[in-house]
Amino acid sequence: SIRFRRLWHLDNLREWNPPEVLKSYFPGGWLPGCDKEGHPIRIEPMGRVDMPGIIKSCQYSDLIKLHGAISEQGLALCRDFGNKLRKYLHSFTLIIDLQGLGLDFLWKPNSINTYTEMISVQEQNYPALFHNIFIINPPVFFSQIFSVVKPFIHGSVDKITILKDDYKEVLRKHIPIENLPACYGGKLVDSNGDEYCREWITYGGEVPQHYYFSDDGVAVSAMKSKNPPLYLLLDEFKKRINDLLEHNLCDDDSYMTWLKCYDFDLIKAEEMFRRNVEFKQRWRLDDTIIQWIPPMVLQKYFPGGWLPGVDVEGHPVRLEPLGNIDLRGLMHSCTFNDFLRYFVKVAEENNHKCKILSQQSGQTIEGYTLIVDLKGLNRSFLWGPGITVFNEMISIIANNYPTNLKTIYLIRCPPIFPAIYNLCKSFLGRDTTKVKLLGSDYKEVLAKAVGKNSLPRYYGGSLKDSAGDEKCSEWICYGGEVPNSYYINQNASLQDDLNWQNV
Repeated sequence: SIRFRRLWHLDNLREWNPPEVLKSYFPGGWLPGCDKEGHPIRIEPMGRVDMPGIIKSCQYSDLIKLHGAISEQGLALCRDFGNKLRKYLHSFTLIIDLQGLGLDFLWKPNSINTYTEMISVQEQNYPALFHNIFIINPPVFFSQIFSVVKPFIHGSVDKITILKDDYKEVLRKHIPIENLPACYGGKLVDSNGDEYCREWITYGGEVPQHYYFSDDGVAVSAMKSKNPPLYLLLDEFKKRINDLLEHNLCDDDSYMTWLKCYDFDLIKAEEMFRRNVEFKQRWRLDDTIIQWIPPMVLQKYFPGGWLPGVDVEGHPVRLEPLGNIDLRGLMHSCTFNDFLRYFVKVAEENNHKCKILSQQSGQTIEGYTLIVDLKGLNRSFLWGPGITVFNEMISIIANNYPTNLKTIYLIRCPPIFPAIYNLCKSFLGRDTTKVKLLGSDYKEVLAKAVGKNSLPRYYGGSLKDSAGDEKCSEWICYGGEVPNSYYINQNASLQDDLNWQNV
């Protein structure tokens, strides 16, 4: 939290002037009164937020500062109200109105990813900030949104109350009617007699396009749009991480990669680079992990492997038949540390392969082509602890190896795939833009993208292994059910499953 405050200059937030687009279109505001226990009250009509428009109209750092400013203002109000009441207050009541929230919020990865990131930042750096969180007017698909957001608010889940048609009566039990806007069941109006109290609360709405930095769906930083000299950005980035340079062996190309990944937003790039260094130190990870030998159960039953060739653009190619994965069996046969190190080993192997290919070709090669075969995937993959840990692995790799993937081809997807992808996509972060869902013509598409000589014959290419196997089992593990003999606890129970989920 201290590093976070220093990184984002939160001690000087009172001097920060948010971009006009945030002041006018990001929903929310503080009411002038307090709840029945003296806590400040904030209302956020998030059902009216135009998150794609917000993302395209400001820097990531502006959104971070906005949520920092909201938290700081809440704490300042707690101190003011506490002094008047002569009691210690450290939290406020939050009302989130989801009236108007549409399904497009679910299907736009940038929107839900950014929102969950903001929640996560607030949760990690301002613990115990909320006294009560009332969610009102939830849409019929709210449970889907909540399942994605819930992992990021584990510390505040017990503060949440989801209200339906009787929300006005419930709010009146917690908030004096004279401090609750008339539109929400109270008697409060602003100086203009507005029952929505727009004098204090912004209700969002569609962001006009003249605020956009660009017309596409990618968050574009102000720095990038002004095209500053790259060497100046690189020098400034290295100054910001100067305390880490003597312990880090990265070259300038690697530092520039971090800048590119975060649209040359120096603050975001620094934050993610520092997280990466901390992550590697915490788990004692370095380049030697390539020589690490995984447990036999992972070698024999975790689907995947590197193909010997490269795609048509010279990138490494990996094939993972995840439809054959026995996630529960694998998790009961190795530790969380083994799982994590296995995923990191794959990422480091890619880095190693890309460096060699870059030297051989004389051009920069970043990221590998991943083919994911989902034939055979069924509801067992939705096992709670399994999907939680699998998403955690995806998120860790996406955050710490931002250039790890070039393209992800998903083939032979089962009917249950939309539900699974909906649970996983928010953890992919920026990698969601690299996902290509292929239909029945997947063999032709893969042959063009990968090249027949580098693609197993079974998938539309001409490649066979030394045994003549069209599936190339010499290089690719095809998974399968893990025998109980591998289980660490051969009497694995529901409690063991829960222990894994909480690890």
